[in-house]
Amino acid sequence: MEDVQNPFQRLYELLDSARKAPNHETSLDVWAKVFKISPSDLPGLIYALRSLMDDVSHCRTVVEKFVPGDKARFLVPLDRVDALLANQNLLTQWNSYKSYLDDATMLGLGFGIYAMSQFHPASSSESSPQINEFIKKLDMLLEECLDSEIAPELKKLFIKHLEAIRAALLGFLVDGGEALEAAVDNAIGSILRHGESIKAEPGSGKEFVKGFFDVLGKVNDLVSGYQTTAQIASSAAVTLLLPLIS
Repeated sequence: MEDVQNPFQRLYELLDSARKAPNHETSLDVWAKVFKISPSDLPGLIYALRSLMDDVSHCRTVVEKFVPGDKARFLVPLDRVDALLANQNLLTQWNSYKSYLDDATMLGLGFGIYAMSQFHPASSSESSPQINEFIKKLDMLLEECLDSEIAPELKKLFIKHLEAIRAALLGFLVDGGEALEAAVDNAIGSILRHGESIKAEPGSGKEFVKGFFDVLGKVNDLVSGYQTTAQIASSAAVTLLLPLIS
């Protein structure tokens, strides 16, 4: 199975595979086939089932954190899956437990897939490549900053904010935009407070600052479509910085 960023999609695919298993097979054989391991590989099976439980827990967490409004339709199918995993004898025929994965449960998980595509940052097929590009750009800017002739106090300032934004970007796909919002807002406020010193920097320093502002604007574009927190660094806020490099 390919790496699936949408947590509900991964869960759905695993359970849909289990649902299609023959009724007469034991639960042990069903899960071994689902996870593509040997039925005699007890440590592997325990690990796989533990991972499946973690997947359910992760789905519950992202629903609570990212999905607005009534969350019941997304949580009820997760309760059914938890019940399935908590009430099994692995040597009993699968038919005794298959009813946990009824049409309503699978439909609810399908709703979860759609909800994640709308509200969960990690489920966007474009987010990961964009973030990787931003990380590379931030690493380049950090190297430029270290090699530049910018005044030491400003160099320290920019390094602090480059590292903070980088760390928040790495956590964005899992935790959403709150930390990134704080990192960018802090950077903008700090830069505005040091505006006169930045304006006094020579041309080479201005080029670095221009690159820094460009990243701020693009990070804003990345997160502005998600409603998990207030929008980050609005275009108006970034525009306030432009006179510093003019």
